[in-house]
Amino acid sequence: MMSDQIRHGLRQVLRQVRCRVKRKRMAQTTFVGITGSCGKTTTTHFLGKILSDAESCFVGIHENGENSVMRNMRDAHCADRFFVQELTGHEPGCLQKVLPLLRPDIGIVTTIGQDHYRSFRTLEATAEEKGTLIEGLPKSGVAVLNADDPHVLAMTE
Repeated sequence: MMSDQIRHGLRQVLRQVRCRVKRKRMAQTTFVGITGSCGKTTTTHFLGKILSDAESCFVGIHENGENSVMRNMRDAHCADRFFVQELTGHEPGCLQKVLPLLRPDIGIVTTIGQDHYRSFRTLEATAEEKGTLIEGLPKSGVAVLNADDPHVLAMTE
C-alpha cells in the first residue's frame, strides 16, 4: 500500500505534467510573470485590467506559489491572449519551481526590499531570487525592470 507522502508526490507530478501540457496548448498566449518584494499584486492587478480592456486575459493574483500557478493554468482558457501571474519569491528556490511551468515571455520585477529578511538576510540574496525570473526568460523575452531600484536595475546585466 502506498504511503500518503508517495501519493501526494505522485499527485504533484501529475499536476505539473498537466500544467506543462496546458502551457503548450496555450502557444498563442503571452505569459507575463511579476515578482518583487512589494508592489507585485498592484502591478498584476493594473496590468491585468489594462490588458483585459483590449483582449482576453487571465489574471493570477494574491496566491502565487507553485500550486496556485498550476491551478491558475488549469483554470485559464486556451483562447486567452494574455496570462498575467503574480509570482512569489519568499524563500530561496521558489521561483525555480514555477518558472518551468509558467515559462513567461515577459518578466517584471517591481522592487527589492527587506520583506523576506528571515529567508534571505540580505537585499543581494533577495535580488538573486527575484532575478531568477529575468534569467529564465527566453532570448525573445522582455524584461521590465524598475530603474529606480538599484538592485532591480542591476538585473539588466
